[in-house]
Amino acid sequence: MNSVQPTKKVRISAVIIIALLSLFAFLQVFPFYLELIRSMQPKAFEPSYGRLYLWPEGFAFSNYTAAFKQGDLGAGYINSLIVSVSYVLLSSAVVLVTGYVFGKKNFPGKRAMFFALLSTMMIPGEVLLVPNYFLINRLGMMDSLTALIFPGIVNIFGIFLVKQYMNSIPDSLTEAARLD
Repeated sequence: MNSVQPTKKVRISAVIIIALLSLFAFLQVFPFYLELIRSMQPKAFEPSYGRLYLWPEGFAFSNYTAAFKQGDLGAGYINSLIVSVSYVLLSSAVVLVTGYVFGKKNFPGKRAMFFALLSTMMIPGEVLLVPNYFLINRLGMMDSLTALIFPGIVNIFGIFLVKQYMNSIPDSLTEAARLD
């Protein structure tokens, strides 16, 4: 059996690439590791200036329970869960229905409406912060979870992707499913 062996040049370049990627990965992960170690230090611990602590002087997991209680992180986690699940479900429903309509239904002004929707993708999200604030304020949704969910429900990129997918499904398949 004749197998192709990589040349010495290819192997050296692969080793160099792997070494560089490993270095970049280390540089990305190392600060998180240092913060994790710092978070486990006991309350009475006083670090020395200029010393790098790669291992905690003593493991104090009580720091996590104290932070959880004092920072009211439980409510934050529940709010994040409510917002993310609601956002995903509502946005998915809007995206799927709108993408299906633009992909499979024919109606007057379909192309113009879709072009108008796509043209809104050229507006940076930062430009919409102030108008969204005024809209949420006027609707009386300030300081509520709906203020986080409502502005982003219509995801234009998602609509575009669903429309393109719907265009790839042959109409004959839809007709056969309707007959069955």
